[in-house]
Amino acid sequence: MKIKKTIGIIFLHLIVIHTLLNIIFLMGANFSHPLYNLLSGLPIYVQIIVLGLIDAASYTLFSFVYARFYQNQKTLYYVLEWVIVIFWLFLLTFYALSYFFSLLLYSKDIMLVYSMVNPWYGVYMYRLPEAGLYSLWWLLSTVFPCIGLYIGVKLGLRNEVVI
Repeated sequence: MKIKKTIGIIFLHLIVIHTLLNIIFLMGANFSHPLYNLLSGLPIYVQIIVLGLIDAASYTLFSFVYARFYQNQKTLYYVLEWVIVIFWLFLLTFYALSYFFSLLLYSKDIMLVYSMVNPWYGVYMYRLPEAGLYSLWWLLSTVFPCIGLYIGVKLGLRNEVVI
């Protein structure tokens, strides 16, 4: 039972990190993505990979700091994979529901729900034409934050946890 409680607490911490990064982005972006004009002429997969690498780097930095200051680092080390998978499923669920209802109801505006949950990608996606918006490459937008979180925590715990 202690492990489930720890997983829940760490998951909530990751949600807080995610929310802080989103608030920082939204305060600076004013609902227009700063990289849109730079990347809009490139193929969709290149746009998503560039956005993802920048996003993963920001999550790596925040989660590195989180791991360094987390009190029970050994427990964090052991439950990290579970928490990352749960966080990925959380983001994937919001993306899938937004995508499904947007296609079902023929409304691009429904994708704004995803823009509120994951604004780094959602704000960029919303400005795209429908062919780019409904590309399944955008599923990677649910993976890159998780990769950044995983790398950051592993780097933060690299010298601290002895197995």
